[in-house]
Amino acid sequence: MSYRYFIIFRSLTYVQRAKTCLERAGVSGAVTRVSATVTGTGCGYAIRVAPKSLQAALDALKRCGITPIRACTMFENGTCGEIEL
Repeated sequence: MSYRYFIIFRSLTYVQRAKTCLERAGVSGAVTRVSATVTGTGCGYAIRVAPKSLQAALDALKRCGITPIRACTMFENGTCGEIEL
């Protein structure tokens, strides 16, 4: 069973812009650092959102013109399941 959703960005600057966008849209999330196993390209930053907020977050980011690297759900065993953007 999944328990966390991550929207992943390429830099701290992008994740900060995304966080501001989500706050303006009324979507809560927490900025966190993620490992290379999650980003697929090296260490990076993500916004962790609740499952019920994922679609609202992705829609808000699209309206703001912000494109994440990827989105995934993190499972209890540490694996990351890709979510289609």
